[in-house]
Amino acid sequence: MLSVLDRVKTAYQGDTIPKTVIIRLYDRTTSLYPSSSQYPGAVMYPDMRTRFAYEFRNKDIVGETMTIVEALCGGELSYRNCVASSLDVELTNVTADIQGMDMQVLQVVAGEVVPLFKGVIDTARKNGAKSRRRVKAYDNLYFRYKEDITEWYNSLSFPMSCYDFRIALGKAFGMAYADQSLINDDIYINKAEVSSITGRDLLMMIGEFNGAFVQINRSGLIKFVSLHRYNYIYPSEDRLPEGLYPGAQAEAKAFEQASSYIDCEYGDYMVQEINRLSVRDGDTVIATYGTGSNVYWIDDNLLFANMDTDVLQEVLAGIYTNIGGIYYVPHTTTIKGRPYVECGDVINVKISEKQSIDTYVFKRTLKGVQSLRDTYEADGEECHSKLYEVGEWTE
Repeated sequence: MLSVLDRVKTAYQGDTIPKTVIIRLYDRTTSLYPSSSQYPGAVMYPDMRTRFAYEFRNKDIVGETMTIVEALCGGELSYRNCVASSLDVELTNVTADIQGMDMQVLQVVAGEVVPLFKGVIDTARKNGAKSRRRVKAYDNLYFRYKEDITEWYNSLSFPMSCYDFRIALGKAFGMAYADQSLINDDIYINKAEVSSITGRDLLMMIGEFNGAFVQINRSGLIKFVSLHRYNYIYPSEDRLPEGLYPGAQAEAKAFEQASSYIDCEYGDYMVQEINRLSVRDGDTVIATYGTGSNVYWIDDNLLFANMDTDVLQEVLAGIYTNIGGIYYVPHTTTIKGRPYVECGDVINVKISEKQSIDTYVFKRTLKGVQSLRDTYEADGEECHSKLYEVGEWTE
C-alpha cells in the first residue's frame, strides 16, 4: 500500500474534494538509466528528469476515460507470472507524435501527490478531432524482457547467489529493482542446460523461487510482491457465506477496510491454504515440502537445477514461509477509487452490519479522473487443482 496521509485517504473516500490528474510525457532519447554501480538503488529514472516534453491535465482528458489496470497474476493464484500494468486514456490538444514516449501519471489530491502509473505509450490513435488521441500505454514488463537471452545466461559464472543473478538480469535489460531483500536471495544456484530462455521466463522463475509475484511499481522499479498474512478466526463450513466473518486483524501491514461498496460478488467458500510444495523436472518430482494435499507445483524452474537435497529443502521452506497458510475469499468488488491501494494488499469488505469478508487484491482496475471507481479482484478454486507451468505473457 502506498504511504499517504490520512487526509488523502479521506479525500478519496469522499465526493467533493477536487482531484487533478497530471500526465507528463518524456522523450525517450533523454531517458536516464542508472549506471551499473547504482543497482539496485531506490531512486528511479526518469523521475529525476525535470524537463518533460508535454503535460496534460484534467481539461485535456476526455470525460472520465482514464483506466489503469494492475495485476499480480492472470487468474488464479500463481507465482509464475509477469503481468504488465496498462493505461488507457483519451487526450485532447495533442499536437505531436507521442507514440513511444515515456509517460508518468500523477494525481494531486488534498495538496498531496499520488503516483498512478509509469510506462511507455504503445499507441496513440486519432479519434475524431484532429488533436484527439486514444492512448494505450504499458509498463516496461511489456516492452522489455521478451528477447531470447540464452547466450547471456550461458556466459554467467555459476554457482552464484539468487541476489547476484537477479541483479545481473536487471543490468542486462537496463532495469533497476526496488530496494528489498527476498527470502532466498542468499541461496546459491547452479547452471542448467538451456536451449532457449527469455528474460521474462527468468523473472518469473526468480519470483516463484522466492514465493513472490513480479511487478513494476509506480516508480518504474521491478518489485517482488509477497502476500501479507492476516490472522483469521475461521467460520465453520455451514456458516459460509451467511455467517459472521471477523475481519482482518491488525497484523496485516497493508490492510484497507471497505465499509461500503458499489458492487460485490464473492464466493461461498474460501480458497484453501497451500500446504505442500512439490518441485518437478519434467515428469520427475525432485523435492517436496509439507505433508498436505493442497499442492503448489513448481515445474521446470531452472533455479532449482542441480541443487543438493538439503539446499532444496531450505529453498522450499523459505518459499513456504511466503505462500503457505494463506486463505482468502474469491471476489470482485467495486468501491470508490482508492489509488493508494496496491495489488497484494488485504481488504476487508463489509457485506452487512454483521458480516464482512477478508480477501486480497490480485487485480485492480481504476477508472475515472475526478469520479474514481476501483474494482478489485481475486480468483481461485477452493483447492489448487491445476498444474502450474511456465506462465504465459499477460497484457
